[in-house]
Amino acid sequence: QACPTRPALVPHASCACGGAMTEWWVSQKKNWCEICRVWTGGHIQQILKHKNGRMHQEHEEKMLKEARQREVDREKDKKDVLNQIEQIERAAQAAMVASAATAAGGTAGAPGRNATTVLVASREAEKQRIEETIDTVKRRRLESTVAAGVVSPQCPWTRHTDPNSGQF
Repeated sequence: QACPTRPALVPHASCACGGAMTEWWVSQKKNWCEICRVWTGGHIQQILKHKNGRMHQEHEEKMLKEARQREVDREKDKKDVLNQIEQIERAAQAAMVASAATAAGGTAGAPGRNATTVLVASREAEKQRIEETIDTVKRRRLESTVAAGVVSPQCPWTRHTDPNSGQF
């Protein structure tokens, strides 16, 4: 039964109704720290205290260090791919020259038009296959990190965790 003097409240001891319960509890505003993945009080002083705290600063430093390392790894992977493509192109060029020399009767003269066309087409097909393989590996790597909940597909260098997910 509700309090007659305060209909929005449950009965309480200070009222004439003689109830023993207290007023409704009202939650205070909360603030979610994306870096530490914790809830803090919503008051500006509590937020500033958390941001100036040792734990927050350590987490922020760790996050920035990991972001720099991911960027270094990404650049290294890119450089490795470019080096592999360059090696493949050099090998294809050498094979094309050797094949052209064979097609021309063992001389190092001008290759026949048919042999050159076939070699260029096969080289382009090989290059396309390699690029597709690289794209597949990149896509698979991104999908595995997204499935693990580590990275967001919209923003791959940051972590996004739903505060209601139960994972902290």
